[in-house]
Amino acid sequence: MEQLRIVATVGSTEFTSLISALLNKDTLQLLKHHSVLVQYGNSALPTTPQALQLQLPTHDFQLVKFLPDLELKVSQADIVISHAGAGSILSFLRPPSSNTILSDTKTSTAKWRKRTLILVPNSTLMDSHQQDLADEMKRKGWATVSDTQ
Repeated sequence: MEQLRIVATVGSTEFTSLISALLNKDTLQLLKHHSVLVQYGNSALPTTPQALQLQLPTHDFQLVKFLPDLELKVSQADIVISHAGAGSILSFLRPPSSNTILSDTKTSTAKWRKRTLILVPNSTLMDSHQQDLADEMKRKGWATVSDTQ
């Protein structure tokens, strides 16, 4: 089985239901053979370090609140799971710049174009703008749309 690089992001918002779904025991079991980075922003996490350690697998799994080079990590990912915020979507769509030094040859242009974007609209926000944006991305064939269930 090929190890995939998976990046999940909620940007700077609070989207606890998405983070909880990603940290679910069954989800972690599916991800255990892959390299995973979860950027949780202002979302709530388990309240004790012991609870969090019990949930996290021992493989290449990172859980970070914010990351200054998140756009680089997104450009290197095989799969991106994201809230449907415009900034996060643009980070996925934006090709790596010529100034960006990619860490290895796995992120060739051909591979970069074959990446997968899974959008999970945050329905707790004021209006349906994330759902509208996600639906349009799906209609154009640029993303898969899911929910936290």
